[in-house]
Amino acid sequence: MNPSSLKLRRTGKILLLGALVCAGQIYGMEPQEPMGAFAQLPKELHQEIIRKAIESSDTLEEFVKAVNVACALQGVCYDNLKDFTKLMHMLADKFDTTTHEVAGNFHTSLAEKYIQLGEQLLIIDDESSQLDTFDKVTQLINDGADVNFTMRNNMAIDSTPLFVAIQLINVDVVKLLMQSGVIPTSQNLKLAEAVMDITEGSILCNKKAAEIVQIIKNAMKKYPPSH
Repeated sequence: MNPSSLKLRRTGKILLLGALVCAGQIYGMEPQEPMGAFAQLPKELHQEIIRKAIESSDTLEEFVKAVNVACALQGVCYDNLKDFTKLMHMLADKFDTTTHEVAGNFHTSLAEKYIQLGEQLLIIDDESSQLDTFDKVTQLINDGADVNFTMRNNMAIDSTPLFVAIQLINVDVVKLLMQSGVIPTSQNLKLAEAVMDITEGSILCNKKAAEIVQIIKNAMKKYPPSH
């Protein structure tokens, strides 16, 4: 990083801290426990503070510290899974990692709940009936599980709920995940096509795999080519 870029980043961090202090004075917020209750600040200001924190942070650890400061000064915190999930994906994209890894840096009950629900969504028992599996996934989603949750497995592959559902050739769960906001990728399509090739010897499995391929292709039309 050249000196001018480093100077700009340092300036950005100073401005961010200034904004946090000013916001706390303007809105008269009492200090709160780090990452506690959701802010009473206007939503636009809350989002701007988070955006600035992400932009000025070179590492995930830096961002976590910045958010803890923001929370302590004027309550820019999270207490609901919906907003916390959005933050996890913003940070995973920024630092090129998984949402599981990101959430692990937030030592809070909300982060623990996010991870627990996400991990359960990745454990779809292929020995259970299709209906039991569908009901389990439905309940987890209703409980707030992130359908785009990512976790790196032992083979250094980023596993997702859709990845698991494709492997198990579970058409109903694939459809459910799509309806619940899953963003399909080209990797998902490649996996589905590979499963279709492998199951050529089984008419029923091959038919289901082919249906999944088509579902993913149709879903990918809704998203930019980068996905």
